[in-house]
Amino acid sequence: MSVVVAYLRRRGVQLFPYLDDWLVKGSSRSQVRDHMALLLSTCATLGLLGLDHLFPYIRPPVQQWNLNLVLAWLTGPPFEPLARCYWSHLSRKVAFLVVITTSPPSPLPRDHPAVIKRRFTSVLIVSGLSPLFVWLWKELTGIKPGISLLVLLGFRLEGIVPATLLPLLLTMVLFLGPLIQLSMDCPWDWVDGLKVMFDPRFWALCLSDMRWLRNQVIAPLTEELVFRACMLPMLIPCTGLGPAIFTCPLFFGVAHFHHVIEQLRFRQGSVASIFLSAAFQFSYTAVFGAYTAFIFIRTGHLIGPVLCHSFCNYIGFPAICAALEHPQRLTVVIFYVLGMVLFLLLLHPMTDPAFFGDVSICSLSATSSGFSVCS
Repeated sequence: MSVVVAYLRRRGVQLFPYLDDWLVKGSSRSQVRDHMALLLSTCATLGLLGLDHLFPYIRPPVQQWNLNLVLAWLTGPPFEPLARCYWSHLSRKVAFLVVITTSPPSPLPRDHPAVIKRRFTSVLIVSGLSPLFVWLWKELTGIKPGISLLVLLGFRLEGIVPATLLPLLLTMVLFLGPLIQLSMDCPWDWVDGLKVMFDPRFWALCLSDMRWLRNQVIAPLTEELVFRACMLPMLIPCTGLGPAIFTCPLFFGVAHFHHVIEQLRFRQGSVASIFLSAAFQFSYTAVFGAYTAFIFIRTGHLIGPVLCHSFCNYIGFPAICAALEHPQRLTVVIFYVLGMVLFLLLLHPMTDPAFFGDVSICSLSATSSGFSVCS
């Protein structure tokens, strides 16, 4: 494809990663039309068009959703019989059933706006119920942290400014290499980038894009609320601070395995490649979950993990192979290494609990081995 791109650029065609870039760089509608015609004719000459018509995709039939069948399976082994289930555990199972009944299998892909809206509904319902589970846990266990539920979940004003800025800056330091790589490859200059950033039309386009809302707003907020703010306060009294940081991300990683079902249904690769990709995704989401759990415990705020999550969703996993093949490979690799070294050096200083006020979640630990996380 690099040969095709080079050919098109010699013909004067401007290529951008997104069509929205034409809002800034496009000269006229006729220029866009002419460039698009040249692009399509070049692709047709290379045989890159019409493949979907020659080999149409045959969608496998979707099995009919049957709630009674699911309930029957949940009442038998290896699941816990409902008759002997504690009501606190039962309430969590009810929440699980709310999710699966509001998100039945769909013949549409996950990026379809209708699918995204339906999943928004189910995720927001469960996220809204999650703080209720923490309150029930406090009442049933008798653990009294001496603070309100909202403060325990990271919703507080004390230290909000450093909790907003420092974790995000620390994460940007870790991604210094990918950020430099993106800046080198970006067709915009800094002035154009600032114009877009402060252009209301750009943010209007973002807010009207269901995928952008999912990746940058809904997913970071709900996942950090459930897997960090609600899960860590219940894990810490049982495991201590250190083990909780590494236990919590395991649930977070497993929660992303549902992508395997969709990839298998739509035949998006071989079975081996799909499961290998799922294992890789589990690994880096677990590592990222441990990092945001560390941030949440050190700061006592939810805003930091949410912003870090949103930033990482935007940047994506570092394109290491592309960095090694980059025309300015040495410079890019140096910034990759520099970013990781600075991140390790700044990890504790930039998350010092002294910046963020009284971090009450640390008082939940019954063991002394984990208190180094809070100091």
